[in-house]
Amino acid sequence: MKTILLGWELGAGFGYCLQLRQLADALAGAGQRPVLALRTLDYAHRLFADRTYPVLQAPWLIGRLTPQALADGFNPTGFADLMACNGFGSVDHLYSMLRGWRDLIDQLRPDLIVARYAPLLSLAAYGRLPAVVFGSAYSTPPANGPYFPQLLYDVAPYADQAQMLETVRAVQRRFGAPLPDTLAAIYRGERRVVLGLPELDPYRETRREPCAGMFEDAPPPREIDAEGFHAYLAGGGPTATLAVEALIESGLPGQIYARDSDPSLAARVADSRIRWLDAPPNAISAAAGAALVVHHGGPGMAYAALAAGRPQALLPQVLDQWLTACALDGFPHGLLLEDGVTVRQVADRIARLAGDSAARQSAFDAACAIQAQGMHGAWRRVVDACLALLV
Repeated sequence: MKTILLGWELGAGFGYCLQLRQLADALAGAGQRPVLALRTLDYAHRLFADRTYPVLQAPWLIGRLTPQALADGFNPTGFADLMACNGFGSVDHLYSMLRGWRDLIDQLRPDLIVARYAPLLSLAAYGRLPAVVFGSAYSTPPANGPYFPQLLYDVAPYADQAQMLETVRAVQRRFGAPLPDTLAAIYRGERRVVLGLPELDPYRETRREPCAGMFEDAPPPREIDAEGFHAYLAGGGPTATLAVEALIESGLPGQIYARDSDPSLAARVADSRIRWLDAPPNAISAAAGAALVVHHGGPGMAYAALAAGRPQALLPQVLDQWLTACALDGFPHGLLLEDGVTVRQVADRIARLAGDSAARQSAFDAACAIQAQGMHGAWRRVVDACLALLV
């Protein structure tokens, strides 16, 4: 039995926990000892109550922005910008966060690291322990070159990647740890599994490694035999409120799960044809039971809707959601609801999409193609990569 530390560092939502739980279950079933270190333990009471392996709090990361970025607003142009404000922007910040991961590694003495959206953990393992890096195409950018590629060019990048490399090397010297020759080297790992579909990969023009498909297993799609919607929303901010009000006004039946939402949102649907969910359903099953899916554009929900063969309406909030939404908007089964739309406009467009036969056929055809190409069940590739490195 060998110890495997599975860590999650950046991003929000319980989807990260679900993925790491599935991997931990599989690795435990293969006779190994998984230990989870999670960005947040908010979901531990529900998701890990019956698991016997340790579930720990990962080193708590609080991002830092320069005063200028705070004043102007932070607009990331790529993965390096996210790294720069989350530990890699200064020697003191990086040293503190890296110390947390290194001390955890010293206590657990794992034989292998599995990093899910965790560049700091990957650096802590660099030259010390074998690592499997996996995640969405957005959070697992190409790492074959010296630096991480840029995604947006209409604003100046926040990160100075050459300076970030010097920061990394300075901190590594303090620990007496190996010095990387390039910044991207710290996020390569010994194995990488890039989740997602090639056509939705924001780095599809520069990526050389293949996309492995959806993390989850997916049953064969079935034709739409429902008239309602499934909505997965995040928080109680203006975008979620807009979505709830528009779904009410559309007159469509359906269900809504809103993660970390304002309780007042649930009260708004009391007199409508909408059911408010207190716990998240299985994403693919929920999508399959609806005529369309409404969400912000997170890759997990996007792939669930694609696997189920359902059109999707997208109200993106952050960069990775915008990139996914823009890619889907190029297909009949994807509808990007851009900034500035009114409740009435969103309601009308969602109602039209729900009954659009061309969108339904396009979504079903896409789901069949995913099945035919075997672009699902990528969690097995992560497990295989782990077991191969433990031999």
